Amino acid sequence: MKKFIPIFIGIVSLLVLTSCSHRLADTWRVTHYEIQNSNFQTARVTNIGTMSFDNNNRGNKNLEFNFFNTQIRDVSPFSWDDSKTFIVIKSDNSDLSRTWKKVKNKSNYQKWVNEDTSDEKRIIILRK
Repeated sequence: MKKFIPIFIGIVSLLVLTSCSHRLADTWRVTHYEIQNSNFQTARVTNIGTMSFDNNNRGNKNLEFNFFNTQIRDVSPFSWDDSKTFIVIKSDNSDLSRTWKKVKNKSNYQKWVNEDTSDEKRIIILRK
């Protein structure tokens, strides 16, 4: 019986520590980013970099892509807030700084959509 007490304490400790971690807390690859505008123009890029989410609602972006002949490099910190259906990314001068609706919310796959304006729709896909 004495042998099982340390094992039991270890298992309980592991469960408590992992349950405190947010689903997003990790580094995610941005595998798809797309803008669709009302003029039926679509810009789509793939594998543009990473976003790292910390448990303290902070993170860092390391992204590089080209949209509509404009080169964008976004290497900057951000803050984030999460709810059941939305995630808000806040970052100065960032294309991703907006409120995103979660379309898919899996432990290794995230698909978010933003339609804040009537003439534009954005889609982002993150994978671990």
